[in-house]
Amino acid sequence: MGVNCEPVAPVIELTSDETEALGDVYSESLTMQTSRSDSLGYNSELLTRLAGESAERTGRIFPAHDLNAKLTAIRKRGLLNKVGNLI
Repeated sequence: MGVNCEPVAPVIELTSDETEALGDVYSESLTMQTSRSDSLGYNSELLTRLAGESAERTGRIFPAHDLNAKLTAIRKRGLLNKVGNLI
């Protein structure tokens, strides 16, 4: 890409409990609000909700876009339910 490119920032590190809480917020709250899981990053209201609910459950505050990046990484590995496939 050239000398002017900067490396991509790493995805945030969460504890296993924080990761589970993030997955719970996604599964319990956010999947009911959107028809496509990849649309989360384009909805500022849902991102704000993600950050707020995550902070309430974990006691740690992370930027919403970092949480979304973490969720995307987890989802792409097939570790979260897909929208529409919730039990």
